Amino acid sequence: MFYSSIGNTARYIFDRCGKAAHKLFAADASEKKSHLVVMSFNVQRFKGINADAEVMDAIFKKYTPDIVAFQEYDTSKTLDGVAVDTFLHRYWKYKAVGDTTIANYTKAVYSTPGLISPTTTYYTSYYESRSYQRMYTYVNGKQIAIFNTHLDYNTPYKYEQAAELLEAVSQEEYFVLLGDINTVCKSTTDADYVNIVKPFVDKGYNLSNCTEEHGFLDTWFGGTDLAGGVHQQTDNIITSANITIDRVSVDTIKADANLGLTIDHLPLVAYLTVNP
Repeated sequence: MFYSSIGNTARYIFDRCGKAAHKLFAADASEKKSHLVVMSFNVQRFKGINADAEVMDAIFKKYTPDIVAFQEYDTSKTLDGVAVDTFLHRYWKYKAVGDTTIANYTKAVYSTPGLISPTTTYYTSYYESRSYQRMYTYVNGKQIAIFNTHLDYNTPYKYEQAAELLEAVSQEEYFVLLGDINTVCKSTTDADYVNIVKPFVDKGYNLSNCTEEHGFLDTWFGGTDLAGGVHQQTDNIITSANITIDRVSVDTIKADANLGLTIDHLPLVAYLTVNP
């Protein structure tokens, strides 16, 4: 977890009445101060609107991520009867909302540590206009670049966008890349692995998905049942070599999509250690 260096306070989650629900951690804890919990979550424009509020509330309280990168973020929606940014500010102090590309393919990063100099960069190769966010935060004196992206679903555009993204993250000493990279990679022989994932592996970067270490994890489901339907390994969290991915989790909270109660992605969570 990220531990604040301000004062001797504690961080809380607040319930819908504004009362502190439970204490998450003490800011003066002496162990694992370089750790971050990060989440990549395609929320499908908050499908289900207020019905998703309880699902998201349960997820955020379960993992208490320090940084969340949302894809298909829709600034016009409400959750729990309030504007989406107001709802999410219950959990994180800072936010950076990216420019809208097409069909509300907006991205947003919410964070406990401060976010500095957010920018949006559009890919030069595209079938549908797509982009990535870049911003910075500090953990134990280390400046870390935070990237959030949603690659095109179509080939060869997503391959070309992945190459542009690789060039961008390679400029940073410390980085965490989160996003929906639209890969279908059930093995290291799949075309998406070869053209999108492998170039990051070859650079020595750490991946949370499509790896033998953490598995080929299903994060997108076309059906209403986690056990059936179409499923793909679309989401990933990638870090620079000096940020270790300790473990990875994919949440299984999902309601019946036919009833409009949930989004079509499962949140991908990575537990990170920022090394000297």
